[in-house]
Amino acid sequence: LTEPYGLNNATSDMAIRNCNSDSEIEFPAHIKDGRRYRILHLSFHQGCKHDLAFVADALGLNITTEHFSVYGSNDDYNVGPELSAAAWAMHGERWQHFDAVVVSDTAPIARVLMEGNRWAGKRLVVWVC
Repeated sequence: LTEPYGLNNATSDMAIRNCNSDSEIEFPAHIKDGRRYRILHLSFHQGCKHDLAFVADALGLNITTEHFSVYGSNDDYNVGPELSAAAWAMHGERWQHFDAVVVSDTAPIARVLMEGNRWAGKRLVVWVC
């Protein structure tokens, strides 16, 4: 693992941190092994998918990457109330088994999780790259 990423597990909590800043993503105290912490990555962008897969592999994290799709067309980029509801109806039950979600490249995908407080109490990271 090379800079700028580091893994801080000096305590029973784990955290991924960017060494170029003070920000950290902390795992809950009851989770001591990042492999059991299930992270979902939603994206349209192949580069973001590959980048996060590299980081997950280097840190030993359990990340499942999915290409965000409801209609299978460019209409999926316009995440309004109707598409948000359709996406949740199509994928929500499966997604609820994850502990955290990373949305990359297209921030409006996060609307599906935020609308109606569907993702309350869980971690959501929006990565605009």
